[in-house]
Amino acid sequence: MYMKRFLLSILFFVGVVFVGVGQSVGDFRSRATGIWNNSNTWEEWTGSSWVNTANIPVGTANQIELVAGFSVTISAGTTINISSSTTLLNNGTLIIETSGRNNGILRVSGVLTNNQGSITSGASASKLLFLSGSTYNHNFTTTEGTIPSASWASNSTARIIGYTSNGTSPNGLSQAFHHFTWDCTNMTTGFFDLAGALNDVNGDLTISSTGTGSLSMSDFSASTINVDGSIIVTGNSEVYFNYQQPVNYNIGSDLQLSSSLTTYFGDEADLTLNIGNDLIVNGTGTYDFGGFSGLASTNIFITRNFTISNGTIQATGSGVKTINFNSGLTSEFSRSGGSVGGAINYVIGNSTTLDLGTSALQGAGSFQMGAGSVLVTANANGIQLSPTSSGAIQLSGTRTYSAGSNIEYNGASTQALGAGFPSSGVNLIINN
Repeated sequence: MYMKRFLLSILFFVGVVFVGVGQSVGDFRSRATGIWNNSNTWEEWTGSSWVNTANIPVGTANQIELVAGFSVTISAGTTINISSSTTLLNNGTLIIETSGRNNGILRVSGVLTNNQGSITSGASASKLLFLSGSTYNHNFTTTEGTIPSASWASNSTARIIGYTSNGTSPNGLSQAFHHFTWDCTNMTTGFFDLAGALNDVNGDLTISSTGTGSLSMSDFSASTINVDGSIIVTGNSEVYFNYQQPVNYNIGSDLQLSSSLTTYFGDEADLTLNIGNDLIVNGTGTYDFGGFSGLASTNIFITRNFTISNGTIQATGSGVKTINFNSGLTSEFSRSGGSVGGAINYVIGNSTTLDLGTSALQGAGSFQMGAGSVLVTANANGIQLSPTSSGAIQLSGTRTYSAGSNIEYNGASTQALGAGFPSSGVNLIINN
């Protein structure tokens, strides 16, 4: 009997501790359906239990929870502010009301996590405002849910975090987001297609985990996808940039490939990547410019630099894969690790400079220089005849040098001109 009482006491104590995990004095949760600014809608955490309260939640609370089964309404003409230190958990229904010309308004500076709840604000982005530094977490698992229509300020982030077996794209992707992150560590869907709907990201698009599944940016839909910042593929992510329809990407900053799995480009339909700054390959995964089937063409236009420090770059299939430096500026190519194979063509456009340093272009592709372009190399063996495993150009395909193109030697030590230096039409520049 004594032992039973002892065990019951322990269980009671553990239960109290468990309930309190993550709670702070002054946290709120809904206890009924009602109006946000009515205290009868809420109960408050005292430090040991939830009690009915005469208060209403203010934005300085650590956590505000809308409990499943209850609806909470922000009345027309009312503005609720969620501070940068507050998390609003929506397990129920949040209604942002409109009456005539008056709107209820929710301004989020902290975190709004939508735990398979519902947010009703109509189609007006002026009623739900995610301010700078705020985060929206879309935490659905087996159903797609809806990302609410909202205004997304600079440095706000929308995150998809919950999906497991759901394979349907969330509603509400066709908005102008700032940062957007896909981080579904428990995702099992073999081929999750966003159908080109996520096409307007003003900041960075980050894919940090697809679990044991894979994510396609656009399979059956011909699309143009605009990302003003960088696209970052990292972590445990398998990604298809397109599959059965052509897709054009306009990337304002970098394309960074840091994942540990496979990234596919240009599969059964053509793919164009316009990269405003750098292409950076530094993950341990495989980056296949030929896609899964390799039937289509992949054209990559790099404004600045192409850096390879890890991973496997390959180009499978019959489609043409081309990396273009055509900005009219000076770009750099550097490979300190990883491997490059397959038929990847390299083009230096008119009046563009590509500085290889001591690195070399490798693979089975071709090489082309436009009028007024400059190839800069510090490679000790200069330009060797194809096929070759030495010198600055180790491509086994054809080489085309337009009249008026230039090759500059700028090594810190003695360089050989090389037997592959063009016999005519190319200017030699010695700068060492």
